[in-house]
Formats: sequence, C-alpha cells, structure tokens
Amino acid sequence: MISSDPSAAAEVELLDEDMEVNFIHGEQINLDEIVREQVFLSLPMKCVCRETCRGLCPVCGGNLNRGDCACRKGEGHPAFSKLKDIKIQDHRGE
Repeated sequence: MISSDPSAAAEVELLDEDMEVNFIHGEQINLDEIVREQVFLSLPMKCVCRETCRGLCPVCGGNLNRGDCACRKGEGHPAFSKLKDIKIQDHRGE
C-alpha cells in the first residue's frame, strides 16, 4: 500500500559510496566537474534557433520546419511497443 503521507516514507540507507565526495582532495576543492555538470544540466534538451522552431529530425537530419519527414513515422523503440495497447480511463467524475 502506498501512502500519500510524506512522514510515512520509508527510510533509505546510504552506502559509503553514496557519501563519497569526488571534488575535495586534501585541502583543495576542484569545482571543474561541478560547474561542467551544472552547465550541461542547464542546457535545453533540444537545441533550436527560436521557440517556434521544430528543429531537425534526429534520424535523417531533415528540417522539420519545412515539413514532416518519412522516418519519424516509424513504430518507435520495440521496448515501448506494448504501451500502444494501454487504455487509459478518465476517472474525474465525468
């Protein structure tokens, strides 16, 4: 049973490797990796030239602003093929 009460959350034990800090060596702190990670995390997932830009097809490189390409119509990754059969019911009291 899953509880929505945050105080009922299960405790998680942290292992020694979870507690390791890789950017402190002796009396020096190396911020290179931390800054690099934060820069990568702040980058958009899809680089586009403007907000209305649809970008390029990741498969063929076609400009999606000029129209859809044929390769995007594929079935997708086979690991997700069973998701097509899921029927979601709306239970909002309608």
